[in-house]
Amino acid sequence: MSSDNSGSAQLKQGSALIQQLKTFYENFDLNRLDDLAELYTQDVEFIDPIEKIQGLLALKHYLRKQSGGLHFSRFRYLNELVGENHAFIRWEMEFSHPKLAKGKVLVLPGMSEVHYTQRIFYQQDCYDLGAMLYEHLPLLGFAVRTLKGRLAS
Repeated sequence: MSSDNSGSAQLKQGSALIQQLKTFYENFDLNRLDDLAELYTQDVEFIDPIEKIQGLLALKHYLRKQSGGLHFSRFRYLNELVGENHAFIRWEMEFSHPKLAKGKVLVLPGMSEVHYTQRIFYQQDCYDLGAMLYEHLPLLGFAVRTLKGRLAS
């Protein structure tokens, strides 16, 4: 088999894995957390602005904890760049939490960097934690928005 064919096969496999990842989070359900084993390796490293997680069991626990108080969450994927062993995915998460913005629907833009072989062994989600959380808390939100306004001028 030529290297072009093996590269093409890896790219197809990577694209399929990224589609599977997107589908999992688009239809996120706490009852399906065991399905993470189809996407991630047992020793997956998962990083976001809140926490750095090592291992599939820790990732399951983290997702369960983070999703617990949400009224709902939904991902919309904007674009992606998929390579043979890595991908970058731009997304928006719509979510509602009773303690943020009086339960209104909020939109959080972000990006994920994903590294994989047959399954994902590294994922880093990048987003503005202030836009997700701090700006929507009653007293702290006012302070953060005021500070951002001053820095922008």
